[in-house]
Amino acid sequence: MLTPCCFTQHFCVVKKLVMITIVALLAGCGGSDDDTKIRLTFWQFWTSPDVKPTIESLIAEYEQAHPEIEIDLVDLTWSDGHEKIVIAFSTGSAPDIVELGSDWIGEFALKGVITDLTDFHDSASSDLMMWEPARVDGKVYAVPWLLGTRVLFYNKDLLDLAGIETKEAPRTWDQLLDYSTRISNLELGVPVYGFGSNSAERHRLYKKFLPFLWSNGGAILSEDGTVSLLDQPEAIAALEYYVSLSDAGYMESQRGLDDKFLAGELGFIISGDWLLRRIANQSPQFDVGTALIPTPDTSDVSVSFAGGEYLTLNSQSKQKREALKFISYLVAEDADYDFCNAVGSPTPANRGAASRILSEADSLSETFLRQIETARTPPVHPEWVHIEEILEKAVEKAIYHKSTPASALGTARSEIDKLLVK
Repeated sequence: MLTPCCFTQHFCVVKKLVMITIVALLAGCGGSDDDTKIRLTFWQFWTSPDVKPTIESLIAEYEQAHPEIEIDLVDLTWSDGHEKIVIAFSTGSAPDIVELGSDWIGEFALKGVITDLTDFHDSASSDLMMWEPARVDGKVYAVPWLLGTRVLFYNKDLLDLAGIETKEAPRTWDQLLDYSTRISNLELGVPVYGFGSNSAERHRLYKKFLPFLWSNGGAILSEDGTVSLLDQPEAIAALEYYVSLSDAGYMESQRGLDDKFLAGELGFIISGDWLLRRIANQSPQFDVGTALIPTPDTSDVSVSFAGGEYLTLNSQSKQKREALKFISYLVAEDADYDFCNAVGSPTPANRGAASRILSEADSLSETFLRQIETARTPPVHPEWVHIEEILEKAVEKAIYHKSTPASALGTARSEIDKLLVK
């Protein structure tokens, strides 16, 4: 028989065992801390071993500061990323946050699958640059993260060997063509070429032609976006000039041109900031320079292609508020600075990060920061992916002499106009 004291002790032991059992059962039924977290899915393109660890580090830092958030990182590739994003949105399986190229934003905004971020723009516009590609019908649908442009890289040693007295880069179209021709005519025992012209390569060729089109006063579309202007004299003259440059040089893929330039066999190429990293790592055996894209005699404003990577929200996301906070963190000064340093880009979207990079930049990188000030983005249009392809085919026909510039652009204009009336 239990005494009152023993009974009390026995009851307390039983009660404790019951409580332990209940806690264990609750834990077994999914009551862990992980199940209370908010999960955000983030699709992005930076998979290289130079960059992805920085993305992962930034995510880990954010998760540590916000223990209620868990971010699932999914990698895309440049070759099929656009297609995967299209399929994901059409099937309702898109992520909360997705990285978009600047020329894709209009397509997804007009489909209604990404979120109107105009309010965010109004609060953050002074901190970030190049909002134009994200603006569709007066609203803003994405946040700038990393900007990009193209500049002229040149081999100063080949200028000297060609008898060109100055080692300064050409500033006009006439100078660029003249210098390129003189370098191509050099007899050095090994072949060297003046200008490196992009061969038929999707998503790249048009970016090399557009600076010449724009600086000559040409345009792809009318201001209201209802007709193509590619058959106008300014556009035809720009393509005629670009063909003459291609004829005075060597034609290859972007990677091939970069390789040949670093080998000292090309006088001039138009390339992006990825080449800066290769120059730093490979230390080419000649004096390298960078310069703004040359202009026709009728203009003194250097125009180049501007693009970039933008972050946007799935309009169907159930965690828009939390996702936008994470985007705000990625585009803030410190995170954007770290990201762009990993990429090797001197042109972050964040003004504070850009100022820090400029203070540390060498002369090669500084050119990119000057060029981005007058660079332009393609027109925002839901059919841009198809317009881009038509334009590239026209340039391709011209540089391979399968068609005259006027005929190639005339055909392109007709095909684009058919798209515009859909």
